Amino acid sequence: MQKKLRLLILVLVFVLVLGGAYAAYQRLRADVDVPALPTPAELSDSFADFTVYTADGEQVKLSSLLGKPTLVNFWATWCPYCLQEFPEMQRAFDVYGDKVNFAMVDATDGVRETVENAKGFLEENGYSFPGYYDLDTEALNAYGVYNFPTTILFDADGTIVFRHAGAMTYEILEGQFLKLLEQ
Repeated sequence: MQKKLRLLILVLVFVLVLGGAYAAYQRLRADVDVPALPTPAELSDSFADFTVYTADGEQVKLSSLLGKPTLVNFWATWCPYCLQEFPEMQRAFDVYGDKVNFAMVDATDGVRETVENAKGFLEENGYSFPGYYDLDTEALNAYGVYNFPTTILFDADGTIVFRHAGAMTYEILEGQFLKLLEQ
């Protein structure tokens, strides 16, 4: 009987402590004003130009790639989903690279991600699509990219026709390209 009473008291104390912790959390949370990040649906479909860099330091503006459909993929070597989708991106580039511009934009912060390690990764794995480096987060900020990988597909005029956060498959890319190229 004494064991049951102790167990009951222990459970009751645990519930009270847990309830108190939850109440304290709710009060603290209510005092913090954290701005919400925009969702992809809230972001504009309009074109926003940005500048990225080649491995040699040459500037490339997104606007210079327009005139035909353009795929912009934001990635980093530390992102496992980015690495998972790269063979799919290479396959899509091999098939559609003459009809669609590819801009694989590395989130280069200079610490966790450098031009040297990203360039080395692309070379070591034999990826031949164009790699660019967002040295000042201008490209990431222009399109509100918070998740990696993120892929944005523009029509020839610069209108966003597709946006996806997460790893892509060849089949999804091909479906989007075929719809866009039929227009």
